Amino acid sequence: MGALHRLVSICGLVMLAACGGGGSDDGGVMPPADNFAVRTAWANFLTASRTWSAAGVASNGLGYDITIGVQPGAASVMPISGIAAARSDTALRVRENGVIVSDALSETFFDAATLQLVGVRLTATGGSGVCSLASTAAVPPTTAQIGTGGTLATLDERNGCLAGSATLGTATIGWSLEFEAGTSYFCINSTEHDLGGSVLSTESDCVQVSPDGSLGARARITITQPGSGFTLTARG
Repeated sequence: MGALHRLVSICGLVMLAACGGGGSDDGGVMPPADNFAVRTAWANFLTASRTWSAAGVASNGLGYDITIGVQPGAASVMPISGIAAARSDTALRVRENGVIVSDALSETFFDAATLQLVGVRLTATGGSGVCSLASTAAVPPTTAQIGTGGTLATLDERNGCLAGSATLGTATIGWSLEFEAGTSYFCINSTEHDLGGSVLSTESDCVQVSPDGSLGARARITITQPGSGFTLTARG
């Protein structure tokens, strides 16, 4: 499984079907010098009800359409750790050349008071769930400017959601504020490593953001899989 079974993470679904932070291109427009309410953006990312769509052609020549639907979930207990937490539910769908190839539900467990990550459970349609548990967690600062970023969590990735589920590797999660072609983005960036420390995949999930931390309709998703050479940048 790829970067997907954390937060929004699409990479695992694309890799099933096919296969740090994203770069930026200002399109000749200067990025804003505002202080962005980045912690509010993170809170909105976890708690808002929103849908984003993005599309692009990957390095394998196939077209991918990605839909992300986020809504608050019921307070729950994170599997394996047993920690009670708030929850954000993300419905994920990937189309390859117009055909649905993957559907999944990603449940993000977090501390409602601090916004620190507790863990993630991913359940693909027709499959069993896999879990990732936070071993370290942090939150963005109150404000930050375009071009800055920081850490969110380190996750231990398991091959299931039971107490005896084996650890497959780790994922490092971070945030960044980026600017491309006149649009400011709040990005969640992930890098997945195997147990030997080799990079398996990277993903950057970016959504449009305003200085007050409110999230807009635009999205950009960038995925790489170094082992196969697969890359995808989808925009919407």
